Amino acid sequence: MISLYNAAAKGYSKAINDLNKQSKPKVETEKTTGLLTRSMTRMPKEEGNNKEPYDMVLDAMKQIREYRSKL
Repeated sequence: MISLYNAAAKGYSKAINDLNKQSKPKVETEKTTGLLTRSMTRMPKEEGNNKEPYDMVLDAMKQIREYRSKL
């Protein structure tokens, strides 16, 4: 019984850490000088039904956080 609890606790803490990493905005540096200066924009990820199960868990946890913050 204890080993199941430890596995669940580790999985939950990993999901929380990954969710926190996703919520932080990524800051891109702007280079204005240099020989090979490029301005590349990131392509948005396609939202579809081809999500991994772990991604669906992170989405559910994000929805729970948003709901709780409104209360």
